[in-house]
Amino acid sequence: MIRVSAFLLGDMMTKRIQKILIVVLVLILTSVCSVHAGLTKKTVESEGIGATLNQAIYDALDEAIGRINGKSIESRKQLESVEVSKIDGDKEDYFASESYKSKIKSATKGVVDSYEILSKSKGADGLYQVTLSVTVLKFKVKNDNRKRIAVFPMRIGQGRFQINNEPVNKERAVRLVTQNLVTTLVQSRKFTVLDREYMAETVGEKNLIMSPNTPVAEMARLGQELVADYIMVGTIEDLGYTEQKIKMRSSGRELISREGYVELSIRLINVATRKVAFADFLRLRVIGFHGRSINEGVDASIAVSAADQIGRKILDTIYPLVVVSVNGDNLTLGQGGSQIRIGDQLEIFMYGKRLTDPYTKEYLGREETRVGSIEITRVNPKQSHARILEKSIDIGAQFEPKKFICRVSLDAPDKKEVKREERRKKRDEKRKKRDSDW
Repeated sequence: MIRVSAFLLGDMMTKRIQKILIVVLVLILTSVCSVHAGLTKKTVESEGIGATLNQAIYDALDEAIGRINGKSIESRKQLESVEVSKIDGDKEDYFASESYKSKIKSATKGVVDSYEILSKSKGADGLYQVTLSVTVLKFKVKNDNRKRIAVFPMRIGQGRFQINNEPVNKERAVRLVTQNLVTTLVQSRKFTVLDREYMAETVGEKNLIMSPNTPVAEMARLGQELVADYIMVGTIEDLGYTEQKIKMRSSGRELISREGYVELSIRLINVATRKVAFADFLRLRVIGFHGRSINEGVDASIAVSAADQIGRKILDTIYPLVVVSVNGDNLTLGQGGSQIRIGDQLEIFMYGKRLTDPYTKEYLGREETRVGSIEITRVNPKQSHARILEKSIDIGAQFEPKKFICRVSLDAPDKKEVKREERRKKRDEKRKKRDSDW
């Protein structure tokens, strides 16, 4: 009986171990697939020139890698690390052999998958010229069709930078605005935002990729450093916060009014043309500090609000909110995230004909006709939903992709401020009614 039990127990343990091994194997295969899912093979023709045949081949291979994954000093060093003896260096067939190709593949960590010598010749000047067909591994970057924007750290202006007449840490305030602006643009999902603040850390990580144990997928990614389509620069001229005590005449109660502000200039520059695509000087009011003391991060609240408003203005300029579907009096917008909040009221505009400047013939954008207003009812990470409050046309009947957009005015009153004003009016009305009864 004991032997049978032991046998059954051992059999159960064996099956359990098998199940664990299967799960581990599945996880390993899944991770491998995910690593290589972004890898594609691309074949190009390239030419090289050199004092020796192997140097000409290196030159052609380096050109092929550069055309697919971007120029890199490291790739040239890897190719030149391939050892070629004097005996093999005199044999032209050696460089077309599988043995030599295997060395190339090993040296480049698999980035050069294979190559074929299409032609080779030696000129009158003694230099070798080769034409190769090279297959290179390319790492496909997700969402590479988005506009790429680099947000540079804001500069510090000559303002006072005071909170209740006390000096504030300028560097911290500027850093907070920059970091929150980056967060705002990332969450919009409209840009590929490139880092320009932690460059030293990025360079250190790239040095790790060059270690001998780096897998093929990581090496292919090394050349995928992106260049920005736009760069954002700016200067925070001043930042402040004030508290004022207001005494109610009727009750004698004292209320504290808290208000912050930030003044800044920003520019959005097209890197290719150096043309200023967007520029503005903003003085932004920041309210809603009720119940918060100065020590609870007022400068952080000002930075968050300022970054939110700047981000909205940039997105409204380059990527206005687009209506992607209409269902009766409900519609869907092609953007969500923190930029849109439930209860926001927006105006709907219908695109018309293209407009050009009569003097410079420059394209000015599309004609926009206001056709109604909406209120946001639900917000998801990638889209938001709204109900139509009023309309002058049948939006559903005339709906077409990219025909309707929505805009919000930065100068619109804050909802909290509006509610406080409504409560104040109600109190005044009650007081007047009470006085009239007497």
